[in-house]
Amino acid sequence: MLGKLKLLGVLLAIPLIGYYVLGCVISKEEQEWRQAVQQNFKDISPDRLNAITLKNVCENAELASKVDDACSTYSHVQDVRRLSLWACVVSVLFPLLVMLAGWVCKANRNLLLSIFAPGLYVTNLVVSAVVVMQGIVLMGTVYYGESAFTNRVHYGYIILFGFAALAGAFYIIKGTFGLVKRRPRLL
Repeated sequence: MLGKLKLLGVLLAIPLIGYYVLGCVISKEEQEWRQAVQQNFKDISPDRLNAITLKNVCENAELASKVDDACSTYSHVQDVRRLSLWACVVSVLFPLLVMLAGWVCKANRNLLLSIFAPGLYVTNLVVSAVVVMQGIVLMGTVYYGESAFTNRVHYGYIILFGFAALAGAFYIIKGTFGLVKRRPRLL
């Protein structure tokens, strides 16, 4: 049981850290937006100021086009944050689905024989997709987090993380098609 909890921690580490850091980036962007609005409109009432959030402005297509730089970054951070949430969901639900399939197949060996090979392919493709998703989340978290909090970006690390995720997915998929081979029937 401890091993399964460690595995779950490893699966969820990048998406959860990404979700948190990107939430902090969004909060910082909102704070900077509020300060800019206060500086440009000094006589604005507090109620009106609370209504002019970056989120509200970026959701309005007409206003978003006027402040495209801020809204573009805001929407990209939101997209990566949403992807990190999906990576968490897939990282938890897919192993549960595999465990359920194992439980069902425990009683029926013919079912196990019929779904083992396709299930192995699907499992490895999903794991490859999760590796790529986590790579994107890690790259986005480093890019937006580092640029928001340190005002610089180490592109070398971002490129390294991207290539590592793609290489991991490639080798998982490459290994998948060499694992299961049909045996010739002897009858």
